[in-house]
Amino acid sequence: MRRTYLIQRLCPPRERLANPFTFGGGLQDGGLTEDAVHLLSPIFSCDYMGAAEFEFGALPRALSHLANKFASGNGAAWSCKVKGREVFILSENGLAGAQIVPILNNLAEGKLRLKEPSKFDEVLSGKSDRYIGWIELDNSFVFFVDAGAFEKMKTLFESFTGQCGGA
Repeated sequence: MRRTYLIQRLCPPRERLANPFTFGGGLQDGGLTEDAVHLLSPIFSCDYMGAAEFEFGALPRALSHLANKFASGNGAAWSCKVKGREVFILSENGLAGAQIVPILNNLAEGKLRLKEPSKFDEVLSGKSDRYIGWIELDNSFVFFVDAGAFEKMKTLFESFTGQCGGA
């Protein structure tokens, strides 16, 4: 497992997955295909991260990787408690539990050095309700504090066959 460095913050759905500035000067919609934008926009919208690492295909690569794991039967949908709050996770089977839970606990404690802040600790402590989920881009897993968004994403992954683009 690679070191966690890039985490895309997810907001509740807007009219469109990304406004024209969400991915800065990078690829249109961060490199997501129109089909992917259409599928994802009812579930979440991406927060502007302010760094080029998020702009040039990292999001579609992570989502495609995870979608392919689900398509091949190697995806996992599960939950755990972090600081007393239920967190819902979509990951590949091999990353569940022992590898992801420490990352989430470290995020909750503000102990990980990230390219841009996740704000996960602020959501868990009740200081913010702006974010409903996150996509960890280095190891391709998604986690939500919003059960409805988790269920929609889980349903999508269970029927998804790689329409995100990317590698």
